[in-house]
Parts: sequence; structure tokens; C-alpha cells
Amino acid sequence: MSLFAERAQMARDDFALTDETLPQVRHICQLVDGSPLGIALAAAWVRRRSLAQIGAGIAQSLDFLTTRLRDVDQRHRSMRAVFEASWALLAADEQAVLAALSIFPASFDADAAQAIAGAGLFELDGLCEKSLVQQDAAAERYSLHSLVRQFAAEKLGEGTAAVADIDRAFVAYFYQFAQTERDNYEALQPEWRNLDTAVSKAHALADWATVLGLVAALDEPWFRQIRFAEMRAGLRLAVAAAEQVGDEAALARWLLRLGEVEVELNDYGAAAEHLARAERWLLRLEDGLGLAQVKYLHGRVQVEQGQSEPAQQHLAEAKRLYEAEEAWADVAKTLNLSALCHLTYSIDLQLARTKLEQSLAVQSQLAPSIVYVEALRYLARIEGVFEAYEQAEAHLREAADVAQAQR
Repeated sequence: MSLFAERAQMARDDFALTDETLPQVRHICQLVDGSPLGIALAAAWVRRRSLAQIGAGIAQSLDFLTTRLRDVDQRHRSMRAVFEASWALLAADEQAVLAALSIFPASFDADAAQAIAGAGLFELDGLCEKSLVQQDAAAERYSLHSLVRQFAAEKLGEGTAAVADIDRAFVAYFYQFAQTERDNYEALQPEWRNLDTAVSKAHALADWATVLGLVAALDEPWFRQIRFAEMRAGLRLAVAAAEQVGDEAALARWLLRLGEVEVELNDYGAAAEHLARAERWLLRLEDGLGLAQVKYLHGRVQVEQGQSEPAQQHLAEAKRLYEAEEAWADVAKTLNLSALCHLTYSIDLQLARTKLEQSLAVQSQLAPSIVYVEALRYLARIEGVFEAYEQAEAHLREAADVAQAQR
């Protein structure tokens, strides 16, 4: 009951728990089964309704729902009753805004609310006062409780045309957001669930060009932020979109990337399937760089599975193809993996050292990178085995300096 009093005082300054109001507040709290959300919603009504009217409104909705939804949990029926009574108190434009806001699967900012749901700050403030929308003032973001979102989405679903229009607005907004902020990871962070949902909605709308554009924009951020599960889902939709529009280059690209992500997720069977499909298209397109990546990924899987001989064969072929494309950073990456294979399985330290020295030589004209750091660290391991501790320490110091500079 203290929660009810606290929220009610936010709605009306002169509200107080007294001997007269206490039984009515207790009755309201019982009607909503003590749910904090239900209490907050009901308390927000004291600005416009008496406690008796609030209790009667919830009880009336609850009686109706008990008859209609006999198989639904009592606590859920109570919450629905509170929501239905809250909904009835909203003006038509407030109802439209709240229903539209249910499109967001996660928190959102005022710009998105305005563009997608037509919700200005005035409307958002009003819904916050009624406890139907929550505001994180510090982050300048808004959200809906999961139950409010569920109930509001049902209201939105009653108008099929409205749903499609709002879906299109949602997709259009986050498509533009992804294009603009693709390199701004701080801006992307709070929007990931909205962005992933935009890809799914674009696919559901059969907006193939937008699916491909969204995935292209999110590809690098997904990968760098290790969002592999979401990336896999998005890439599958991109593959389907590329098939729908007959874009062979996009199909090859996203199959290859999907194979790489499956490797990251250790689903080697799925990786092999996607890489095989990608290879067929890459051969048709005469894409040497893509074919080199296929060979490299096959080699990586085999290294991870302890199949050193076929791994070295694939890596040698990948190196040859990368060299033909003058992709020197990728040549170095391949030499590093081949050296690791020697270190781990054949224990041929001298051959591993030779390949790592070749990797460093290849990178001498390139900007220092994580591939350079990797080669130095592997070399330090080898020097340690040979008890060349001074050289090992020098390699590790250089690796640490380069890694620090990359941050």
C-alpha cells in the first residue's frame, strides 16, 4: 500500500493514506493481486477518479475477463483488468500512440517514438504520468513494461492496416539509423534489439532491398561486438533476400559470411554447408578473394578439430589465392594459422618459426594490426621453448605496445 500512496502522490499532491482511504487502497491492491505494475497503473488514476471509482472500474473489468478468460491465470487476468480500465481512460489519440509504441521490443528514444508512433514529448510525458510508459531520464530513453507492451500490441493488432504502416515506419527509421550510425558503436548499443527486429520486419514485409541494406550496415558492428547469434539470424534473412532478388554477388557474400559466423559459433556442420554453397557461387563469379576465404575457413575448422594435414593443404591453397589477389594482411593471417597448426600438432617449431617470420615480413609495409600482434606472441612461445628468453620478452613487449596502440 505504501507503493500505491507513493505513486498516487505523484499524480495528486494532496493524496494521503487515512483511516477513510486505507480500506479502499487495500481493496484495490487485492484486486491487482499486489502486482507492482498494477498498483502503479491504478494509483495514476487518482488524478481523475475517486478510489471508489478506481476499485469499481477494475472490478468490472475483472468480472468480464473472468467470464471470458477462464483458462488464464488469475494474476494475469488481474493485470489485464487494470490495463483495460487504464485503456478506457485514455483519449483516442493516446490510445493510438500507446498501441504504436508496442512495436518497440526494447527501450527507445524520443526521436524514434516521434518518427514511428507519432509520439511527441507531451504524449510521452502523459503516458509516463499514467505509468503506462517508463522513462529513464538519465539515458533519455523510454520503455514499456512487458505486460503493457503485450496488451497494447493486442490493441494495435485489432487494426491490421495500422500494424503494417507502423512496421514500415519502424523499418524505415532503423534502416536510416543503421546507415548513419554504423560506425558509432556507442549509439548502436542501446538500439540492438530494435535493429535486429527491423531486419526481421523488413523480411516479413518482403522488402528485400532493405533487408540487404540493413545487414550490410550491421555486418561489421555485429561481428566486432561478438553478437554472433543475432548476426546468424540476420545473415540467414540476407541470404533469403538475395535469393529472392537474384543477386548472385550478395548471395555469395552472405553465404560466405554466414559460414564464418557458424565457425565462430562452433557449428562446423552448418559452416561446411554454407561454405560449400558459397564456393559454388564464388567460382561462378570468379571471386578469388572469396575463394581464398573459403579455403582459409576450412583450414581453420580443421585446425580446431585436430586435422592438421588437410588443414595445411587448405591453408596453403588459401595463401596462394590471397597472394594472387595481393591481399597481404590475409596472407599473414594464413601464415599465422599454419604456424599455430605446426606448433599444436606436428611440433615442428622451426617450420612454425619460419612461417611466423614470413608473416612479419609480409606485414612490414602494412599498418600494425592484431595479426602482427598474434605473430609476435606465437614467436615468443617458440623462443621460450628454445630458452631464448631475451628475444621472447622483446617480442612480447612489442606485441603489448602494438596492442595498446590498437585500442
